[in-house]
Amino acid sequence: MAFDSLSGFRKRDSKTIRSRSALPGEIILQNGSEFLLTRTKSDTLIKLPESAYFKEEYTACLELIFGIRESKTLRLKECGISSLHDALSDNILKDQAAELLSHLENGFDAVKKGMSCRLSPSSRLFFLLSAYFKPEDIIFFDLETKGLHYETSIIQAGIGFFHNKKFSVNQFTILSDSAEPEMLEYLIPFFKDKKAVITFNGRTFDIPFLSARCAYYGIAPEFNPAELFNIDLYHFSKRAFKGFQESFRLKDVESGILKTPRADDIDGSMAPEYYDRFISSGDPKWLIPIIEHNKTDIISLLILFNRIYDEWIK
Repeated sequence: MAFDSLSGFRKRDSKTIRSRSALPGEIILQNGSEFLLTRTKSDTLIKLPESAYFKEEYTACLELIFGIRESKTLRLKECGISSLHDALSDNILKDQAAELLSHLENGFDAVKKGMSCRLSPSSRLFFLLSAYFKPEDIIFFDLETKGLHYETSIIQAGIGFFHNKKFSVNQFTILSDSAEPEMLEYLIPFFKDKKAVITFNGRTFDIPFLSARCAYYGIAPEFNPAELFNIDLYHFSKRAFKGFQESFRLKDVESGILKTPRADDIDGSMAPEYYDRFISSGDPKWLIPIIEHNKTDIISLLILFNRIYDEWIK
């Protein structure tokens, strides 16, 4: 099954589900607390830029040099300087150009650091940094929480990752408030050995929220997810599709850009209310919409990444 559209994940039985066994997934018991693990797989692949393409675009970006912006770039091109290689022949620009070109020899961290001094994190060239990764290096991440403040708890964490050319979505849903620390300790190892995380506004919300909740429980992970390169599709969407529409909420991006509007889906802001009803009633019918909503979020991240790729790599 491929995630080329979202509609196939939104048709659900409308009958009231009262049996706990109807929960979609495996109940994990740790230290007396329970959380639900829900798995989905797909053959859909991610579109990643070629390394040679990134290097070509990087060396063509004269704005990496201090003092050069769009207008000066145009003037330099009129003088025959169209790349960092060309800039090596200019007495004023040659030292900076040589340093920037050396970053390509020194790897991802050096390139990213040099770019960070000159470019916005939402610039196209930062998106193209994904050329440094293999599909297996990347994890997709999205949270459902009880509120926007870090003092509130996580209801559900969803991740997506590639293994053996399959895209897997794993969701971890706490079945009681006491299960949050156990769920976090189970979740964090999935970030190990990853090099990049794909989120939607996750640089501002999801990753800091995750870090804050781990700190609250005194969980000191061997590897900190905040150290991963964050490919935040919220900001890249606003840059790639500027002028297409006013709102860049994920649902609006799905409707306007991906042309896959959601049906029978709750709003993320409703997740706390649905979760509270599940806790008070024990009825899985209140939990399943949260799981479906989060799964759609993760799937949308993959589809949206590929759509931005198509827009920016032609």
